[in-house]
Amino acid sequence: MNTPVPLSPTDADVPMSLPERVRLKHDLLSESQRKVARFCLAHPDEAGELTALRIADRIRVSESTVVRFAIRLGYRGFPDMQADLRSSLALRAHATPSTVVGRNGDGGQRVARSLAADVESLRDSVEALSLDRVCRVADLLYAANRIVVVGFRTSFSVAHLAAFHLKRVHPAVALLDDLGGEFDDDLDQLREDDAVLAISFPRYDGRTLKAIDAAARLSVPVVVITDSVLSPVGDMPHAIFVGHHGQSFFNSTVAATAVVNAIVVRLVERRSQEDPSFEHGLVERFHAELGGLRPPLAGDA
Repeated sequence: MNTPVPLSPTDADVPMSLPERVRLKHDLLSESQRKVARFCLAHPDEAGELTALRIADRIRVSESTVVRFAIRLGYRGFPDMQADLRSSLALRAHATPSTVVGRNGDGGQRVARSLAADVESLRDSVEALSLDRVCRVADLLYAANRIVVVGFRTSFSVAHLAAFHLKRVHPAVALLDDLGGEFDDDLDQLREDDAVLAISFPRYDGRTLKAIDAAARLSVPVVVITDSVLSPVGDMPHAIFVGHHGQSFFNSTVAATAVVNAIVVRLVERRSQEDPSFEHGLVERFHAELGGLRPPLAGDA
């Protein structure tokens, strides 16, 4: 007989969203149930409306698998899970900024939905993040002799931005790319005292996974920014999960970019603790590059 998986006392005190339940129960899910989880996380609107049978047909699992998935997460049943999904979607819709639509009229609604989805993704990701975890992974990167950044396809823009900013703060940063077919050669330069920052989102490029595997063989610490515990790298010990699904033809990188910025800020903080003049010099250099005047800093005479 299927019985609900009891939540811990702490879990029971605070209503949990479906993504939070998936994170907590991930190791208890079968492979088929993880397929259901991927569908629900990627298409919450459809998961909240379709029958269990329709969802099962879409992802090629049995109807009972969909039902057992809901129970495994601690819901009373599939209808209870759907009610939770619909409630979450309704709350998000109510909180969605409407000012863009108001300014642009009906013709800009699709653009407004895209902007609102990015805001929503960022808000949800920040609410789910553990600041202690962000600081810990940033400290891990800071302690490395060299930071190696990797990410391809839609993740490459985030990886490039991360490498660009990290070079301002850390003395040795390398961005793995595949220009000139040198990816494997660059990967061979990985050393045990390095740390890897990997950005991996659907479609989870194989080169990023290869770099993570190479790091694991050398016991090189890997910090991963990804979308879900269900991603191929979601079980990494230093993984940070952020929203990635957008309203347009491509996925959103807003939340991932925000996490990169937070990591860089933490590194600046650590560097400034060791060298009190560092942040002052960083600001001076930034404004010199802009060719403008900087605002006064605390401590200026």
